[in-house]
Amino acid sequence: MSPVSEPPAYGTAPSRRSARDMAQTRQLVLTFDGQVLEVFGWTLGSADRPMVSSARFHVDNMYWTVDEPWSPDDPESLQPCLLTLGIPGSLAGDTYSVDRDEWPDVEAFLSQVTDAVMADESSRSVAAGWDEVRTRDTLLAFDGRILEVFRDRLTNGPDYAGDSLRFHVARLILKERQDRKGQHRVRLETGISSATLRFEDDEWTTVGPFLSRVAAAAARFQR
Repeated sequence: MSPVSEPPAYGTAPSRRSARDMAQTRQLVLTFDGQVLEVFGWTLGSADRPMVSSARFHVDNMYWTVDEPWSPDDPESLQPCLLTLGIPGSLAGDTYSVDRDEWPDVEAFLSQVTDAVMADESSRSVAAGWDEVRTRDTLLAFDGRILEVFRDRLTNGPDYAGDSLRFHVARLILKERQDRKGQHRVRLETGISSATLRFEDDEWTTVGPFLSRVAAAAARFQR
């Protein structure tokens, strides 16, 4: 687990975006920072009605598949391929349409994601500057400013595959208590929204120190 350094001043953090970790199609923009794949654009909704989407997938908690409907006997087919991104345990993934002429670039981009999935978890965390902890069904990630919670399944609201919970420490309030069953309940509040996470006692040995580092960063931002 990599340590969290003093958060930089607003606007001073260097950008990690480059040509090789971004792909763009007529309908989508995909970015990847070594840990999180983010997709901006149109996802296919019910009855193929597109919906605006911004989805985030952590490499330790995602899968992707593609349906290429082209026949070798029809090299000129304009039928788009269907790219599906999802998380384990989700009812369904998010599906995006990618035109045939765009797919080679998107496929090359996604090969980076596949390589990251196969890489050692600790080396990825250090390279991306993230502090992380994984429990049975939750992955918590912190970059010094943003606490992000990735779940195998988010139980509140629609079951979209790319849902995650994000909290900026400048407005974050952390509350923790232990119930009679020994579970640790952590409430994350921002003043306008909140979420409650539950952790078993054996998970708390890593989650507790992690959240202490988040709370310390929040105190620095809020004083």
